[in-house]
Amino acid sequence: METNKELIKESLKELFTSKEAFITILSGEWGVGKTYFWKEEVSDYITQTDKQVYISLFGLNSIDEIKTNILFNISKFKKSTNWLNKNIVSRFKSLKTVLKLDDNVTIPLNMEIISSLFSLLTEGDFKEIVICFDDIERISSKIDFKDFMGFLSELKEKKKCQVVIILNENELDNLSNIDKKPYSEIFSLYKEKIVDYEFHYKPSVKECFDAVTKELHFDKDIIFDFFNKKEIKNIRVINQCLYHLHKFLFIIELNLDSRIIEKFLQTALATFSFKMIHNLSEKEFEEFKSYKEAKDKYSTLKSISRQSNIKKAEIEDFDKIEKFEKCLKDYESKIYWHKLEKILYNYLYSALINENEIKEFLQNENENTFILDVQEAFKQLDDNYLYQLNLSKENYDSQLIKILEKNKTKLSRILSLDKLNKYIKKLENTNDKNKIILKKEILENYIKNVMDTQDNEKADIFKRNDVENMLNTYPKLKEFVNKHREVYDIYDLNNFFNNLVVENNAYLSRKDEIIIKKYKDEIKDEMISSKEFFRLIILIVNNHSRDSDISILKEILDELKNDEKYRDKIIFLEEEKLI
Repeated sequence: METNKELIKESLKELFTSKEAFITILSGEWGVGKTYFWKEEVSDYITQTDKQVYISLFGLNSIDEIKTNILFNISKFKKSTNWLNKNIVSRFKSLKTVLKLDDNVTIPLNMEIISSLFSLLTEGDFKEIVICFDDIERISSKIDFKDFMGFLSELKEKKKCQVVIILNENELDNLSNIDKKPYSEIFSLYKEKIVDYEFHYKPSVKECFDAVTKELHFDKDIIFDFFNKKEIKNIRVINQCLYHLHKFLFIIELNLDSRIIEKFLQTALATFSFKMIHNLSEKEFEEFKSYKEAKDKYSTLKSISRQSNIKKAEIEDFDKIEKFEKCLKDYESKIYWHKLEKILYNYLYSALINENEIKEFLQNENENTFILDVQEAFKQLDDNYLYQLNLSKENYDSQLIKILEKNKTKLSRILSLDKLNKYIKKLENTNDKNKIILKKEILENYIKNVMDTQDNEKADIFKRNDVENMLNTYPKLKEFVNKHREVYDIYDLNNFFNNLVVENNAYLSRKDEIIIKKYKDEIKDEMISSKEFFRLIILIVNNHSRDSDISILKEILDELKNDEKYRDKIIFLEEEKLI
């Protein structure tokens, strides 16, 4: 099937073989390879290469400079240096601003000279000349845009040239206005009068990818799949990503699992492309990450408020930053490793690669590929049971029990709580004689591993509650949980609460909450006897949005309020909105 690119090539070939003068537009988004397409694939269709001129407007500051570039990029005029020296240069030796042609000949950049020279040249001098103007949207503010459009008309009507305009028309509005009219409006008015043909260059991701892809040492299909899914057609972005990726070829020698390599590529390409597209400074990137975190928390709070007693009025408004909102659309952080992202960003800003850190990280991840293997085993077993008609329930149960038995101590790393519950129900429905024992071992190992990790997480209202959810589903585990948590202990209340404030902005982990509950009476006594300790508790209470996280501390304050000795003090603190 012919692509957009091939159709445009054929159309332009047909135009260039004609003798007619015309103006045609080749438009398209920035970075999709319009210039490359013209220089490498289209210009060959022009039969005489000495009759084509390519002019980038970027850096040119007058129509005269444009005319000069045209004149001295056409072969037959380059050969006329003797005539130019004799008839033009000798007359204007006093002018200081000159264009150097070669070691012996210079031409002064003077409106009178250039205009006179252009007027001397006839239609025959420009016959079948093809002039390509690129970077129209980068035209200098020193050039009157209306004059430039008129000059294009002159090239077609008077000089009988074939003119090609390469631009991203969507970007014209970013230029200053002319007579209170945007450039896009001026361009549109002239386009109706002078442009004969218009082509919108829309190459496929594959065409853009193939244009810059040479030798790849990593899996080409994985790399292409990333750009294809993200619909990245900007050749500069693709090229830069591949350039940076080439710096990490050392990971190939590690003989990693193919899934680890694939995730590395996803992480690296997502990081590199995000940096190329949005070009955030190191400081801006940190600000963006903080912005994203704040927005995520705000969204979570709003969600919780619909299901709890939190009033919407108590949720602080979130001020959107338009620049970061655009960044969020390209920031798909769920698909890659955040730790590796941090390492890669450090490389982008410093050009330094910590090979040892990257190797250690990837090798550790490689050792954990068993998680992916077991997840795949569960998935494959379920798939077989659904669609393999000759797989009996007994056979399914037997295979399921083997997987559960083999991995019973590490299922918390493999299955979400929902999936665990699903397979526990399936286990209960088997005829295995040891299913009760296996179920107990699975649940105790799962909840123990969860406690060992989540109890120490400090995420305020955003912490996970798998332990509590499991206890709701399997209440018999409560004794096991209490026994496991008996080891939570402290020896100095002041140090404990000071560390909470200093190290984690007064946020409590689940372990902290359990300790506070355990030492409730001691905490209350210390609040009464110590001014600084009481101040610490007030600070912690004020840093929480959900009372349930500090329910014990709130209970202590309520008890103090109900005590005549302290009632007035607590009421005063409430009136001052300190608690």
